[in-house]
Amino acid sequence: MRDVIFLLGMGRSGSSALARVLSLCGGALPLDVLSPNFANPTGYWEPAQAVALNDAFLREHGSSWYDGSLALQTGLVGAAERADFIADIAEFLSSGFEDRGPIVLKEPRIAALLPYWTAATAELGLLVKVIQMFREPGEVADSLAERDGLSAAHSFALWLKYNLVTERDTRDVRRIFVSYDGLMQDWEIVAALCIAQLELDLTIGGETKRAVANFLSPALRHHRSAATDAHAVGAPLAGWVRRVYGILQEAEAGRVHTPELDAIRADYVSSRHAAQYCLVRPVGSR
Repeated sequence: MRDVIFLLGMGRSGSSALARVLSLCGGALPLDVLSPNFANPTGYWEPAQAVALNDAFLREHGSSWYDGSLALQTGLVGAAERADFIADIAEFLSSGFEDRGPIVLKEPRIAALLPYWTAATAELGLLVKVIQMFREPGEVADSLAERDGLSAAHSFALWLKYNLVTERDTRDVRRIFVSYDGLMQDWEIVAALCIAQLELDLTIGGETKRAVANFLSPALRHHRSAATDAHAVGAPLAGWVRRVYGILQEAEAGRVHTPELDAIRADYVSSRHAAQYCLVRPVGSR
């Protein structure tokens, strides 16, 4: 069985960097990747075809990557639509990657649509492994404010949604939690942990170390933690995000508090905050 490594979580959390690192360790990248731009000058390393598939499905159901609600994540769509989407995903997975090593799949929208993607991997006999990337929420908000002009509150709603649904939907597969801080501090330790804990057929050799050294520069980190005004975000939203960030830090150390995450997700879904960010924006960059 060939492994497929899903890099999931909130966008702007370092999954592009880790995807490239894993590919330099022997992982298989998509054949057609998105072009670099000002927001990711060293590349996104994500498949253009997967982005198009996910965008179309989200749009058909009144959603997008910018949708901070969990409306589409609290129930299934019709059986026929589900089957068609899964078939399209399976076709892409069977032909859209290099034919060496485990598949490295990074595409932020997959976190919102993971049950469809894992159904397709099951049809193909692929073995799912998951890396949940997370980053300090204030840094993510700063990055999205610069790139997309999003408010801190909107960014926090997205951060909360994507981290909560990723954790919920990956409990039955082999997974590991990785922070952006950890990756930037020592990529080799992080890569070695991923390889060992997920039992990946990847290696960290001398050539890999040289290639990563040329690619992963501290200068790529443009945003560092800064206090976010809780009044601007709203106390409930800021509180949920702060609690989830602490839980993810615990998860990185091997302790996952699922009951607390379930309670936070239930509170968020039933709150006015979830509905407030149920909006669709034109989709361009990640």
